[in-house]
Amino acid sequence: PILVISGSCSPVSAQQIAWAEKCGFASVAVDTAAVAEQPDNPAVLASAIRKAIAKLANGQSVVVHTSNSNTDARIAATDAVLQSRGYNDADIRSLTAQLFGKALGLIAKAVLAETAIKRIVVAGGDTSSYAARAMGVEAVEMLAPLTPGAPICLAHAPNSPLDKKQIIFKGGQVGAENYYESVARQDAVRA
Repeated sequence: PILVISGSCSPVSAQQIAWAEKCGFASVAVDTAAVAEQPDNPAVLASAIRKAIAKLANGQSVVVHTSNSNTDARIAATDAVLQSRGYNDADIRSLTAQLFGKALGLIAKAVLAETAIKRIVVAGGDTSSYAARAMGVEAVEMLAPLTPGAPICLAHAPNSPLDKKQIIFKGGQVGAENYYESVARQDAVRA
């Protein structure tokens, strides 16, 4: 099984998540309004971590996401939380990338510490750098091409459960509808 963390709300990402669900991936929704209310609170992330670990332990690939479409109700709920704090739309776009990227990275790091996952996909261009930092990634080394702009890489993340695992960073608009299924079926790549 593989772990996918998605901070994208693009239509392409929505299609990829839907396809993955049809192919048996478990879908784990992050409570984004709760993340906006209490950033960095481990209790807020605990539910997503527990669900992902349980599904992976049963041999099921998992997509942990902050939205499953650009009409996901979590978007409006999160916007309302941040607007009540005085943020405008431009600030919210920037802040949610940071908040959700970090939250997804912390979720992935916790899940990787408790499972034998060897490959992770990070979807969402705006959130990916924050997720990488939260996971402790210092560098990546390309191992094999997969899709233009999203190769399979080896993560260098000292003192992190991600160290020496395979990672793919992809923008929300990158890849075919069956992208996550193809990543899961891709043969093992050796460093």
